[in-house]
Amino acid sequence: MVLPVIRRIRENPRFATLPVVAVTAYAMRNDRENVLKAGFDGYLSKPIHARDLTNEIERLLRKRNDRNSAPNP
Repeated sequence: MVLPVIRRIRENPRFATLPVVAVTAYAMRNDRENVLKAGFDGYLSKPIHARDLTNEIERLLRKRNDRNSAPNP
């Protein structure tokens, strides 16, 4: 699995908050949970459709924008 890749991405301060989607052929019961626990922000199992990828990217960007625009207490 590519889990070492996400660790390296997250270790770099420039990319620590970059939304990263795992697009993988791993589709067993716990694979999604394991991928998200490892540090990925999203998960799509193959075969994927362009619309699913677009929706996931839009979801992650909204989430990031919401987090960045939240007022500081």
